[in-house]
Amino acid sequence: LALFYNTLTPQLKGVEVRINTNDDLNEIANRLIQNTIDIGFVLQSASEKSNDFYTIVSQQSLEQSIIDRFEVVILMKKDHPLAKKQIIDYVDLYNYKLILSTIGAPSLKFLEQKVKLEKLDIIKTGSWRLVESYLGSQMAITFTAKGANHNEDCVTRPLEGTPIMTLSALYKKGSMNEYIIRCINLMKLAVGNYI
Repeated sequence: LALFYNTLTPQLKGVEVRINTNDDLNEIANRLIQNTIDIGFVLQSASEKSNDFYTIVSQQSLEQSIIDRFEVVILMKKDHPLAKKQIIDYVDLYNYKLILSTIGAPSLKFLEQKVKLEKLDIIKTGSWRLVESYLGSQMAITFTAKGANHNEDCVTRPLEGTPIMTLSALYKKGSMNEYIIRCINLMKLAVGNYI
């Protein structure tokens, strides 16, 4: 989302763009219905109870446009002890600091089905730059999309079970217009350039 904001919003002249990293689907749905936002982007785990998602979308008269689906992998420095493993087990996460930016919060949803979150050493930060900085200074790990562009000093390893995340655009039924189509296409372009 930050990539979208920083590189593509200049193409949306005269449009106010605000990024809210709130992952509460109900709040996003309510803001769409109340016309306080025109479009919302939602990152969700494919392993989440998708019935909840589709129930909210249908009950609130919303439509969904899938931007992308991607595999979640672990990102770490090349000299990290886990870099020697071919596949990271969930139990490995207990032994290292897990650094998440605020937009990494949806990652916790699929994690809570696999590990006890209260036993993880999680550090949340407001920016991806801080996440990358902590990877080296704290021997920490984080989540990223498979194939995403990162620092040469980093490597990725798959996580057992291959978790999948879905990035979707939500908007009110019947509100599809040129502006919303443009936002969706720009987000697809931003994601395509990043992954």
